[in-house]
Amino acid sequence: DIKALTFPDGYFDVVVCWRLLHLVPENMLASMLGELRRVCAGELIVQVYRRGSFHTLQYRRLRRLPSTLGRLLRMSEPAARPWSHIRAYFHSQRCLDKVFAAAGLESVKCDFLGNYEGHDVCIYHLRPRTLSCGRP
Repeated sequence: DIKALTFPDGYFDVVVCWRLLHLVPENMLASMLGELRRVCAGELIVQVYRRGSFHTLQYRRLRRLPSTLGRLLRMSEPAARPWSHIRAYFHSQRCLDKVFAAAGLESVKCDFLGNYEGHDVCIYHLRPRTLSCGRP
C-alpha cells in the first residue's frame, strides 16, 4: 500500500516511482509522494505525464481529424489501443509544483523523455525541502 509503506523512515537511499503517478488523480498525489519521501533518505525520482500545452493538444486533434471523420462516416474502424481502458491523468506543472510542496519535496531537475498523446513524459528528481531560516 503506497499510502502506508511498511519500511522505516529513511530506509532507502533512492526511491524510484515509475509508471504509477499518471494513474493517480491530483487529490491523492501529495499523500502518496509524502509517503515515498518518508522512506527515502536521498533522492526521489518520479515519472509523470505533464499536461501538454493548448497548442500541442490542438495540433494533435487536427492530425487525428481524418481518422476521426473516417470513423464517423464508417469508412474505417478505430484501431484497438492497448491500455485504453485505464484512465490516465495528465498533471499540469502548477499541480505538480503544488503537490511536491505539499509532500515536502522540491524539484532538483526535470528531464523530458518524450511525448504521449500530446503530453510530456517527464522524470522529476526530487529531494526533501530544506527550511530556510531567513538569514543571508
